[in-house]
Amino acid sequence: MTKPDSQFFAFDHKGKSYRIHYLDWGKTESPVVICAHGLTRNTHDFDYLASAICDQFRVIAIDFPGRGSSDWLEDKNDYVIPTYLQVVSTLLQELSIRSFNWLGTSMGGLIGMILAAQNPQSFQRLIINDVGPEVPSAAANRIIDYLSKSEKFSNLEDFEQHVRQVYAPFGQLTDEQWRHLAKYSYQTDGDGKITSNYDPGIVVPFKTASNAKADLWPLFQSIKAPIYLIHGENSDILLPSILKKMKQLQPNLTSTMIKAVGHAPALMDKDQINIISNWLNN
Repeated sequence: MTKPDSQFFAFDHKGKSYRIHYLDWGKTESPVVICAHGLTRNTHDFDYLASAICDQFRVIAIDFPGRGSSDWLEDKNDYVIPTYLQVVSTLLQELSIRSFNWLGTSMGGLIGMILAAQNPQSFQRLIINDVGPEVPSAAANRIIDYLSKSEKFSNLEDFEQHVRQVYAPFGQLTDEQWRHLAKYSYQTDGDGKITSNYDPGIVVPFKTASNAKADLWPLFQSIKAPIYLIHGENSDILLPSILKKMKQLQPNLTSTMIKAVGHAPALMDKDQINIISNWLNN
């Protein structure tokens, strides 16, 4: 697997500077694909994809604040999309990127929809992985339930079994792929225990009344860039009714269903990587 450059940039927020981590594959002069992970995930979710397409594209994957190797935010109420949009803006300025494609899984897809609507001049193509302009209440409650539990493990073997259980909706991954996810999904606490490498505080905004459900439908409808939608057959986030409305509002939207997968397709196997690569090159 091709190895990326591991880099950091400074994100100034509320009078404090945070280190934000990103991985950078490919040549500087190649067309840019920015990859954005889901709520509890990190840059390494895209290692297989980036390694496969970095001969044609410069692939940049961000660890959003509170995830992976990025700093945790002081105010947990700031783990919201407006903050992440500021992070992306800082990255684009830091790397002098004026034009880019966007691939976003779940939360990353929501960020991509807003960016595509608000920045038509710089946005080339949008790939959304298993999310729509609204998140069903039942799925949101499931997420809150999961984030409210803080589990710790004594060894990596037990942690990998936890990863396999929690992310079972990703689909039938190989042992190597599960090991990869586990390897880049843990941290060790002060007691030597192993736990997931995200700030438990990311759940805070979900529990506050101020985090009212955003209506992204008008923004989604206004997107001018070509859109490719990947969705899991058994997803509880991207329901058939939401998918139907997305196609009505964006008649030229291209979509592919990944069978026997929930939320969200892992984008690690060759078939899923090929459909993304082929669409970007079309």
